[in-house]
Amino acid sequence: MAEEIFEPITNEEIKYAEKILLPEGQTFDEDERRKIIRELKSCCVEACPGSGKTTVLIAKLIILANRMPLKNNKGICVLTHTNVAIEEIKRKLGAKSDVLFKYPNYFGTLQSFIDKYLAIPCYKEKYKKNVEMIDDAYVNSIYSKIKYWGSLHSTFKRCKVEANSIKYNFESEEYTFGNIKVNKEYKEYQWLNSRLENNYIRFSEATQLGSIYLEKYPELKKLFSDRFCLVMVDEMQDTKEEDYLILENLFNKEEMSVQYIGDSNQNIFQGVENWAKNPIFTITESKRYGQVLADFLCHIRKNRTEESPSLKGNNNISTHKPHIILFEEEDGVNDKKVINEFIKIIREKNLNQEGEKKPIFKAIGNIGKENKNRTIPIYYKEYLGSNDEEKTNFGYLAGKELKKVSKNKEIMNLAIKNIIAFFKLKNINEEIKNKSCFYEYPEVKESLIKFKKIIYEYLKSENNEAFPSKLFEYLKNVELLKEDNRIEFIDNFKTPSNTEIKKNNFYEKDGVIVEIATVHSVKGETHTATLYLETFNRCYDTEKIADYIFKKKKPNQQISSKPNQLNITYVGFSRPTDLLCIAMQNSEKIKELIEKNKEYIEQTYEVRYL
Repeated sequence: MAEEIFEPITNEEIKYAEKILLPEGQTFDEDERRKIIRELKSCCVEACPGSGKTTVLIAKLIILANRMPLKNNKGICVLTHTNVAIEEIKRKLGAKSDVLFKYPNYFGTLQSFIDKYLAIPCYKEKYKKNVEMIDDAYVNSIYSKIKYWGSLHSTFKRCKVEANSIKYNFESEEYTFGNIKVNKEYKEYQWLNSRLENNYIRFSEATQLGSIYLEKYPELKKLFSDRFCLVMVDEMQDTKEEDYLILENLFNKEEMSVQYIGDSNQNIFQGVENWAKNPIFTITESKRYGQVLADFLCHIRKNRTEESPSLKGNNNISTHKPHIILFEEEDGVNDKKVINEFIKIIREKNLNQEGEKKPIFKAIGNIGKENKNRTIPIYYKEYLGSNDEEKTNFGYLAGKELKKVSKNKEIMNLAIKNIIAFFKLKNINEEIKNKSCFYEYPEVKESLIKFKKIIYEYLKSENNEAFPSKLFEYLKNVELLKEDNRIEFIDNFKTPSNTEIKKNNFYEKDGVIVEIATVHSVKGETHTATLYLETFNRCYDTEKIADYIFKKKKPNQQISSKPNQLNITYVGFSRPTDLLCIAMQNSEKIKELIEKNKEYIEQTYEVRYL
């Protein structure tokens, strides 16, 4: 157990961490944050939006890093859900992070941990091959071409199957979409199976492999208990049920301490429910917004009871009353009317005046994909979202990888991975199955210096438009590609239209710049002002929770939807420091609620009609 490895954390150690992490004169409060920093036993932490929970986690890590090496050469395991979180930890720790990122410690994403120690070993043992890629977007891009797959396509179309629902079950060894099994007698089955033959698997499939491996080798539990004395998992609400079961089965809480940190009310990625079990610590004070918004958010939380702790705002921030922007049917949202009203309010409140930090304004909605219903493009027709096909090209992957590395070797491996993927997609150069085959190919072997030079130039240049063409010319010269492949190859290797997306998703008027985005893409962000746009997904989302917004006495029953609509709006509503605006249609239900709760609404909100 961690408490047997560590001496109790002292006030002097906490003060040392405060000097590194907090502005001069600020300290961690005794009631919530200091208790969590001192805690070394297994526990769960529920932290409200803007609470600075990652800073609390890092404070504990700074203290423990100063004590390394630990007793019995034990390590610490920190698992997050994004590489961005890992980079934030590195940035805040600075040079002190070096010791934490060395064995026997482990810092990384939960997915990479499962892949490295469980899924990939299982796959190698089962198929005697290496996994080429674990990525949903790439698998989806392969299946997006299913319209060419004859009778199999007819079946999928009849069952309304999306590419992302086609999965392989490694236990029953069959493909499924939902609860339906794919008949191996289909002549197109081999096409369906081609991506597995080429060793491309989904994240969820990797998790299943991890579960299979752990069940087969239960002694892994002891091995990890011997290595780690403390495991901390951040953003626990984003953890899938299957991943949670791996955590529970892999880490023995009788031999080590396991701490889960998150916010159940921000579960918008269909994560595990009821992960927070006793003992539970809470951080109810937000550093992001004032008490006005804290009081409002109290009503939007799910599983709210009379005993639920109130949220506390930052006394140094004067957040404005939430503004409700009401429009009449679709006419009220055309021509950027809602966003223009948002900009007007921003200017009225003088929020566009730059101070120590540049103000950030965002208009967000739950559904970004254009369809016949009300989604983000109804409010802003220029909106562009990212899609899976963009995420399969080299530019996207390189951009993603370059956040972590900037070395020739890594980019070279990434380029080769994409080159081989292109060969497999086009059923050409079948002898080049992996990186080793590529390097051993005679013409490549003789001209490897030219290939390396292209990669070097890619890394050093800020303008990489010529990179795909140069790479194609090289592969053509070594007789791996023909002129017929030029256009498709170059399209696959172009840097994706992220710049174009960003340009299209920013709207400027009267000196105010507003970014348009989805709720899911802004989770974890802090804005100066946020506009929440009502969208439709089986129902109008803000109308669905209107009773929670407009009634003084909130309903006791919870609304049902997956992911829970309260969670999505809670995440969206809790982004701003100064101003929250909510745009919704002035439907008959809304008119009735406003009429019946007029006094409460006048006290709580400012209502604007378009």
